[in-house]
Amino acid sequence: MMEYIPKGQNWDNYDIIITKLVSKNLAKIPLQTFFDNNKKLLQSKTKNLRIKELSRNKKGEREYILFTAEADSYTNSATTESQIQYFVKGDNDVFMCLAAIKEKNLPKDFVEEWSKVFLQSQIIK
Repeated sequence: MMEYIPKGQNWDNYDIIITKLVSKNLAKIPLQTFFDNNKKLLQSKTKNLRIKELSRNKKGEREYILFTAEADSYTNSATTESQIQYFVKGDNDVFMCLAAIKEKNLPKDFVEEWSKVFLQSQIIK
């Protein structure tokens, strides 16, 4: 797992955080399983979770799911965080990337920008 925040910010005061998780050698597991498990985890940690699927691969394409996760608050925090998440399968690994901000709802332009970044990305071997 790697997390990125803007220079000069920290865990308590970031405007945006980008997270990348790699599940090594798990590409044989259906991507829907990762999505379902992530949804259950978020439901257990948030109040009023709203998941919206934005895009999914077509048959014959590299398998991916792009979605937003918005919440009113987190059970263990006074603040909230909403995210756009992109799960994609590589040849052997599963990559889970997300961009998050401390808002109850993601601005439309934020979703459009990060959707473009994620969907136009490529896995380089």
